[in-house]
Amino acid sequence: MKILVTGSAGFIGSRVFYILRANSNFVSGVDRKDGPTTTYLLDLSDPRYASFLPSEGIDAIVHLAAAPWAEAQDWSKAGRDTIISTVRALDLAARCHAAFVLASSAYVLGEPLHAPQGPGHPRHPVDNYGKAKLMAEELTWAWALPRTFVTRFYNVYGPGQYPGAVIPDTIAKLQSKDHQLFEGSGNETRDFVYVDDVAEAIRLLVTEGQPGTYHIGSGTPTRIADLVALCKDLLGSTTPYSFRSLPSSRETKARLRGFLIPFQADIAPMLKLGWKPRDLKTGLASFIRQEAR
Repeated sequence: MKILVTGSAGFIGSRVFYILRANSNFVSGVDRKDGPTTTYLLDLSDPRYASFLPSEGIDAIVHLAAAPWAEAQDWSKAGRDTIISTVRALDLAARCHAAFVLASSAYVLGEPLHAPQGPGHPRHPVDNYGKAKLMAEELTWAWALPRTFVTRFYNVYGPGQYPGAVIPDTIAKLQSKDHQLFEGSGNETRDFVYVDDVAEAIRLLVTEGQPGTYHIGSGTPTRIADLVALCKDLLGSTTPYSFRSLPSSRETKARLRGFLIPFQADIAPMLKLGWKPRDLKTGLASFIRQEAR
């Protein structure tokens, strides 16, 4: 297959690029950052984008280009990097008669109402990142392409991740000798999924999946307190730490969600495709080992 990956130089995009290519696909990448996975150095928000990209010969587009969480809180950036880039990628898919895979997020769900969460869970995003992803989902279905896949990622982690994300930040804190404070009670939950497992899920959907919405997580909720304890054990750390509750505000609830009902992806449809995400301990050990190189 000939596959185009947008956001190919990013944390997730680069791994999707390599795993798709390792499985005998011809893969090209689009990103505004240069690198070994960038075939077309291009910002999809540039109105001249169509003149730089092929108008035929693409079998599938995996659309990962979007504003990251922190930047998406600014609507000007969310609109440009998430909404406009999605419109441009959809337009290209329509012109090429290509399958389309949208990288969305569990943030579109808001606070979970039940566990596990499947595609039918209500969508009530509580921040701009989730709202922008929800808009991207609606645009994707409005295009009515023959083979459309919406993937909602839970908490993806792995080598090359942004240092301020939950797991890299936890590891960095536990490598300090000083007492460390973690925000929240520790009872908040996340469903952590290793980046290579996410890439493999996308590969399976593109090559074998039926169109629809898929939740991509490990299927196992983890309390932040348990994550910290596991990281400390794997690192052999002696760093003292404690948790600090924060004032109850809308912003705090958006960051420290998953307290009453756990975040847990319903991955049954993916398991039917033969997908098997690794457990958190195995993924963390791999992450720590590769980051230490």
